[in-house]
Amino acid sequence: MNLPADIKARLADLTPEQREIVLKRLRDRRQSAFVEGDTQPYSLSPFQRRVWTAVHASESAAQTYNIYTALWFDKGFDVDALESALRKILTANDVLRSRFYEQDGHLWQQPQPLAGWGVERRVTPDNDIESLVT
Repeated sequence: MNLPADIKARLADLTPEQREIVLKRLRDRRQSAFVEGDTQPYSLSPFQRRVWTAVHASESAAQTYNIYTALWFDKGFDVDALESALRKILTANDVLRSRFYEQDGHLWQQPQPLAGWGVERRVTPDNDIESLVT
């Protein structure tokens, strides 16, 4: 279990029995809420609820959180390495691949599986970017 230095220092001050109890609780909490690859929905944090409420106050504001981009790379760029790095980030951070929704008056976030995800690659004929924009 990777722990920040300040937490490691605090754990070092505990008796072995106390330390084991705390570590077990941390493992149990992580396993119950944020299991890697888990796609079960879970409640939003208080901060996420505030952001949800603010964003959904107007429909135009909600659009700002759907950001799309296209990047142009010259020869020599390793797209496979980019995709691998992004996949590692998305695997480690469920929130980056989560969908948020309201059901029965309760707000939920649900991590989406990475299966089928990838960097879309398009090749332009003679650097004609306009032909790619659809």
